[in-house]
Amino acid sequence: MTRQPPQPKQQQQSCGGREDVQISCRVGARTNSIHYITILHTTNMKTVAVVLAVAAVVSSVPVRLSSYGPPAHYAPAPPYRPAPSYNTHPRYNFDWGVSDVYGNNYGHSEDRDGYTTRGSYYVDLPDGRLQKVTYYVDGDSGFVADVSYVGQAHYPAFRPAPAYGPAPAYGPGPVFGPTTYG
Repeated sequence: MTRQPPQPKQQQQSCGGREDVQISCRVGARTNSIHYITILHTTNMKTVAVVLAVAAVVSSVPVRLSSYGPPAHYAPAPPYRPAPSYNTHPRYNFDWGVSDVYGNNYGHSEDRDGYTTRGSYYVDLPDGRLQKVTYYVDGDSGFVADVSYVGQAHYPAFRPAPAYGPAPAYGPGPVFGPTTYG
């Protein structure tokens, strides 16, 4: 996008016996750079001719503009790390548990080596037992679980709900008389 230069203004006014001339010219049109030379208060045409000759010389000097493209030797930066390989042999193990003063007691542990995974988790049940699940996965066997319970279930003694009395009886609602508008 190039800017359009303002139109050259040429004024000839007599101001105390002297003529004021303003000349604008475009310099460097071949290199997309725009410069304006303005001459004010010249008194004779010789000066104008000299200024135009200088402008012509300046316009013939090549102007080096900065290039906005990448340099010729551009090469992309090396990656931060190599691309991940998903053909590795997975191997991990973990173990965690929670037991606090509020009665929470649960945990989980697992070991994996390749396509074989073994683990267990446990949790306290509301009836007082501990439920423990031991599982394994070996290749394409799927998830095989063994569920066991430790302890005896304790249920609170049965207490019948309190007896409620009959529903309250309500009296008749308010009676409104005829409304007169007036």
